[in-house]
Amino acid sequence: PVVADDQSMEFAAWVLRAKLEVNRFGIQQPDRGAERCAPDSLDIVAMPLVAWDASGGRLGMGGGFYDRAFADVDGPLMVGMAYEMQQLHHIERDVWDIPMDFVVTESALHQCEG
Repeated sequence: PVVADDQSMEFAAWVLRAKLEVNRFGIQQPDRGAERCAPDSLDIVAMPLVAWDASGGRLGMGGGFYDRAFADVDGPLMVGMAYEMQQLHHIERDVWDIPMDFVVTESALHQCEG
């Protein structure tokens, strides 16, 4: 993922040892010259989580980047990455929240029930 200046999220091809740049959040991402990929061309999207539930609800860092990027996109398998201790019983969702299909933790691969 690449966080753009307009608060959108783009996706870029990355290859081993390709040049990275640091975004405004201090996160390394592919540089501006990297080839971009349309969200609907992706097969799997791995996203970091702050919290998650078994029905596919998730909490991120609150920017809504993934929700906006995939608002009108069908297809990619949405996979959250978290620790078991981050699982909550229930996370309230809004209509624009993109649910997860799976969550990968240090001890299991959870298929979401939602």
